[in-house]
Amino acid sequence: MVRYCFVILFLLTSLAFGADYWPTQPGATFHYTDGFDGTRDVVILPGNWPGDFYRNDTIVAAWGECWATDVFQIDASGDIVLSHCEYTCEGFIDPDWIDIEPAIRILDLPLVPGSMATYMVMVNSGADFVSIGVSGPETITTPAGTFETMVLSVSSLSASPYLTRTYWLNRTLGPVRIDDGHVWELERWTGVVANEDMAWGAMKGLFR
Repeated sequence: MVRYCFVILFLLTSLAFGADYWPTQPGATFHYTDGFDGTRDVVILPGNWPGDFYRNDTIVAAWGECWATDVFQIDASGDIVLSHCEYTCEGFIDPDWIDIEPAIRILDLPLVPGSMATYMVMVNSGADFVSIGVSGPETITTPAGTFETMVLSVSSLSASPYLTRTYWLNRTLGPVRIDDGHVWELERWTGVVANEDMAWGAMKGLFR
């Protein structure tokens, strides 16, 4: 009984501090640069429902200033799913947005190099196929330092710019490089709580 209580307590603690490779702590911030004049600032915000969290982007580049919000959730398995994206720029009358049904499992932990999954989803009432692949590990250097990463590639059959991107994910900091048609590299961050030595993804893998 004590052993089972320990496992439950560990899982709850892991969920509270966030999933491996994708920080969920409200208030955490990440500043990216494109190596020229462009900047991208991300802040993690709590969502409206238990388990939800928002990843808010503010992008300032040659084409102007843009804002994006992605709505994620930690599901019952401790994985990260994406359910909604919203994007707007200076001069937009209304924001572009997409609702995804069912929500896409962006991170299926633990990350396994060579794994690939394809999901059929409804995006604003239209069908789409989204493929997610994992490769790595890969060591990269950004203005923030040198990081061990796993590479997560997300592609949409409809070539939706909201669902087609590549992330270089560090276990603690999450995306340290993002390629969404424009390459962004991490320069600095605040508010990230490091995971414990036994990662949530590794613990979850023991029960598979």
